[in-house]
Amino acid sequence: MSVLTLNLPDHLHQNLSAQAQTEGVSLEELIVFALSRQSSPGYRIEAQTEAQIREQELRRDALRQSLGRASKEEARCILKDREVIQPEEALDPQVADFLRAHLARTA
Repeated sequence: MSVLTLNLPDHLHQNLSAQAQTEGVSLEELIVFALSRQSSPGYRIEAQTEAQIREQELRRDALRQSLGRASKEEARCILKDREVIQPEEALDPQVADFLRAHLARTA
């Protein structure tokens, strides 16, 4: 892994530190995650209004309800038969571990 020393404006450092604390991750993890996502082709971040967020939540909940729930046995079969793939070679193992942990926390 490479080391990078970065000078940030005070307000940006404070905002990122607060965001990292809210997310429950270190400042370094937050920055690596943000840079990884930003450097991915076609990835964009757009601010959402509270109304847009609520609309997304309502659509998500409606989709979940329409799909129903799998039984524990169905879930076991699906997980047993799934294809396991390795992360892209360019994806740093620490970033992959961070993303797995973040997904596990939010699942």
